[in-house]
Amino acid sequence: MEEKEVKKVEHTESEEQPKEGESKNAFKARLKAERLERERAEKVAKKAAEEAAKGDKPAKKVEEEELDPTAYYENRCK
Repeated sequence: MEEKEVKKVEHTESEEQPKEGESKNAFKARLKAERLERERAEKVAKKAAEEAAKGDKPAKKVEEEELDPTAYYENRCK
């Protein structure tokens, strides 16, 4: 028989109950805020890991030509 991997679930929203005196809407809003905070933290950590993996690669620089700020029409027509 094949062995199945069992994923450990740290915390599920369905197991949590509203705090005493907390409305259903406030409970849902709190859960959503916590979930979004976790996702943002994971995204930041992932991005930091990718940046670290890139190492010391030189950044690409985009050269922009100097435009005369007084020549509005000419700058817009380019």
